Amino acid sequence: MARQRFAVALSFALIVAATLTSGGRDEGVRWSIACLTCSETWLADAISNVALFVPLAMSLAWRGVAPNRERVRGAWTLDALSTGRVMLLCSVLSFVIESAQYVGAPSGRTASLADWMCNSAGAVVGVCMARWWARMVWPNTSRARALTAAWTLLAVLGLTASSVALSPRVPSVGATSAVRVSALPYTPGYGWFAALPDSAFVNGVPVPHGGNGPVIVEMDRTDTVRATVRVHGRDSRTSTVPIVFVYRARDREVMAGDRIARLPKPRGFAHLLLAQRGDDAVLQSALRAHRYGLATPVLVARDAFAHTNESAAADSAYRWLAASVSDRQYTLSVRSNSDSTTQMLTLSPAIGWALIQTVVGLDSRVAPLLCVVWLLAWFAPLGYWLTFASMDERVDGGDQATDSASGPRNGMSVALRSATVGSVTLLTTLWLVATWCGSPRLTLTDTALSALGVLLGALTALRVYTRRKPLGANSAKSS
Repeated sequence: MARQRFAVALSFALIVAATLTSGGRDEGVRWSIACLTCSETWLADAISNVALFVPLAMSLAWRGVAPNRERVRGAWTLDALSTGRVMLLCSVLSFVIESAQYVGAPSGRTASLADWMCNSAGAVVGVCMARWWARMVWPNTSRARALTAAWTLLAVLGLTASSVALSPRVPSVGATSAVRVSALPYTPGYGWFAALPDSAFVNGVPVPHGGNGPVIVEMDRTDTVRATVRVHGRDSRTSTVPIVFVYRARDREVMAGDRIARLPKPRGFAHLLLAQRGDDAVLQSALRAHRYGLATPVLVARDAFAHTNESAAADSAYRWLAASVSDRQYTLSVRSNSDSTTQMLTLSPAIGWALIQTVVGLDSRVAPLLCVVWLLAWFAPLGYWLTFASMDERVDGGDQATDSASGPRNGMSVALRSATVGSVTLLTTLWLVATWCGSPRLTLTDTALSALGVLLGALTALRVYTRRKPLGANSAKSS
């Protein structure tokens, strides 16, 4: 009971930290509370809001909100009354949070009907997982085979979707075209850069630019773009303000017309966007993720503009910014009179977690850990259920199970065989699909972590199996 209370408290604290703290939304960004897809990251917000309430619903279900519950071999079997109470409680909590955001209690937050709907859906998912937890953790052979097939398909679809979302919005073919100074007087969806950029180069070609404002460049094809610019001073705003904006010529008519003001996501046109955001320099590119409503990975150079005077004339010091964007990697370098720094980001399905949430960025200290957790979360269940499916289980009388692979040596061989089969099958499928789609593939390090995840899942299944037999036919009937 103490562990269940701790799980409830931890889940509640996570929700409060994610929803009732000050947000980082750009200045002036507001939309109707009833608009479901107005946000540029509407799908990422929906996924994260569903996932946010799953742990709380599971914890409340296991704790037993209703007094009538039945203990069945380590799992709580909930009746309809307790299930309804859990979902109602989570829905009311979400309504209270959205009401607080509506009145402006935490700054930088916007209330949305879509958030409440997704939070409620997360409660439903959490209750369903709680009801079927025992059947997933201790499956019999037939159920383990079904879970293995379903999870393999889900992993292929999920990781392939991450890979496709990280590919360019409009794939380029052929060599990079000539660089042309754009006739556009502005960058769509962004503010005017108040500092003074000069000595700008795009793919080695000098770009003439006078006065303040962003350097705007047009290209026909943009396989790889490299930009270098010297910046005097800084902008005083904390929102994203472009310094160098490179776009494709095919988007010129859309950005120059009146239609751009009516687009729900007007910022998804820059193939290379080198910008200032507060004290940081940021680099991003238009990916398919932006078109689908997912979060776009951003490469950040921390404190690149810290301790810089806002006036270009008064600031004798300057900074050189160098950025490079390709289909596989981002590079951002900042050099001043006193120091220099270089940041790199490799696009691969391992950073798929950054596509579905906007709280933790790729510049966070926990980002490498989240990449590891993301890969393990996709591959460990495959090894777990594949090991259970490989066990030679025979049910006698519905309760008694005997296993020819219960010995330590035989069990270890089953686990290793399951891990090998699962790793080779899934990784080969992902490599073929990524090659066919032309999207980013798993790196060598990602591949090793994925194989490790399958092995850890298989060893965990072996440990669980030897300690506790899978649920048989009788326990299945009791659910």
